Amino acid sequence: MARNVKPEPLVELDLNSPVFQSAWSDLELAEQEKVFATFKKLTQLTWNQIY
Repeated sequence: MARNVKPEPLVELDLNSPVFQSAWSDLELAEQEKVFATFKKLTQLTWNQIY
């Protein structure tokens, strides 16, 4: 096993953008739930996994 290998950082999302906030508030609850589920999946991945 390799030593001193740091685990890759997971994806972090910054959802404070005014553009995002505006679009988010326009979504219906069911759509918000689907988007949130996708965000949850994304934040469990590394950028290499996404690429």
